[in-house]
Amino acid sequence: MVQSRLNDFNFDEQQEHHNEGEVNAYNNSENDEDKRKVTKRLHESVFTGEVNNQTRQAQGKQVWDDGTVYDGNYEDGQFNGKGRLIHSDGNFFEGNFKNNSAIGLGTFKSFAGDTYEGGFNNSVPNGQGKFITSTGQAYEGDYVDGQRHGYGKLEIPMKMSYEGYFAYGLFDGKGSYTWANGSKYLGNWKEGKMDGQGEYHFAGGKCYNGDFYNNLRHGNGVMSFPNGAQYRGQWVKGLKHGEGKIVRNDVTELEGIWEDDKCVTVETNL
Repeated sequence: MVQSRLNDFNFDEQQEHHNEGEVNAYNNSENDEDKRKVTKRLHESVFTGEVNNQTRQAQGKQVWDDGTVYDGNYEDGQFNGKGRLIHSDGNFFEGNFKNNSAIGLGTFKSFAGDTYEGGFNNSVPNGQGKFITSTGQAYEGDYVDGQRHGYGKLEIPMKMSYEGYFAYGLFDGKGSYTWANGSKYLGNWKEGKMDGQGEYHFAGGKCYNGDFYNNLRHGNGVMSFPNGAQYRGQWVKGLKHGEGKIVRNDVTELEGIWEDDKCVTVETNL
């Protein structure tokens, strides 16, 4: 996902590259002006741009021996302001930097073809953003510290779509989930699972409205069938279990105690 791709894009590594050897970066420059445009060999890299008191300032370009390139603004020897950083493995970031970290609005593209556009803080997605993988999986919504957190929309083509609330990358709170076969759940989620009150519409026409726990019908609920019949009663781990009745057109046809989806004790039979 986005966070792992950004972790591959190691900003800290780049910081080490240009911090080491800083003292000797501008040797033989005693007669240079305090501020001027230079091309200098640094530790494992070549810098071309402006320097002030032997420190990289303003616009510049730095190319490392491994192929990594930074082209943008510097302040006090660090990436600050607008810039573009292309890692040797092909990962790419363009946007705003502060002290070598991506911050504010920016665009990240991975070598694998994944793309993220949106807010950053400390080089990971924060705030509003849109992430699209090379396979077409898409998420648009809120991020906190690189994870989906808040309100958003997630879609995996030919598999599913979800719109609702997330917490630390998982469905959590109110949300709507649609399967590729047309089945749909609208209701509450907890830590990535259907949990609490919800409504599940089956592709075949059935509909369950009631309690869920751990992705299963659990508690009290009503299952409505296409022929007009309903089961109203208790459920345990996805099965009719406890007190319940079969109703059609508001007329009770069967009422009793259910165990493992079967009526074992009949109280009313009309």
